[in-house]
Amino acid sequence: MTSSASEQELKTSPDATVQRQRHWLILATIIVAGFALRLYHIGNHGLFVDEVYSVLIATGKCDPELAQFDAARPLYFLLLKAWLLISSNESWLRFLSVIFGSANIALTYQMGKLFCSRKAGLAAALMMALSPMEVHYSQQVRMYTMGTFLVLGGTIALVKAYVEDNKKLVAV
Repeated sequence: MTSSASEQELKTSPDATVQRQRHWLILATIIVAGFALRLYHIGNHGLFVDEVYSVLIATGKCDPELAQFDAARPLYFLLLKAWLLISSNESWLRFLSVIFGSANIALTYQMGKLFCSRKAGLAAALMMALSPMEVHYSQQVRMYTMGTFLVLGGTIALVKAYVEDNKKLVAV
């Protein structure tokens, strides 16, 4: 979790600003490309059974016995319920997962940067952006991408708190 030599050079070189801007431009391009992949053909097929199940739970129209199986994930269903207030269009319903899936690209970059280097973060972000599995899950009305988002965010916060010896952040 120490800065690599190339990162030190990036901070101290005369053209550090240009290099940082180039770095952020690359990251932004990766995130936009990942976002576009997640949107590609997002509404070309109907909702799958488990996606309909998510909508039924969010609207409170499913069998209470079935809903007990998803009682451990209430945050997603609360978000989906609010999301349904805007529209129940198939593409719109899936867009919530697209947002989390795209945010996961940025969080993956942050984790790679935190553990290794900026270049490693970019490589990790690129892999997350192009991963067929991640793209697939980002196109479903399910909690998979939100779960990944919470795990990545929590891990980053915990590691930063540990490294900075911030007991208040660890408590959160």
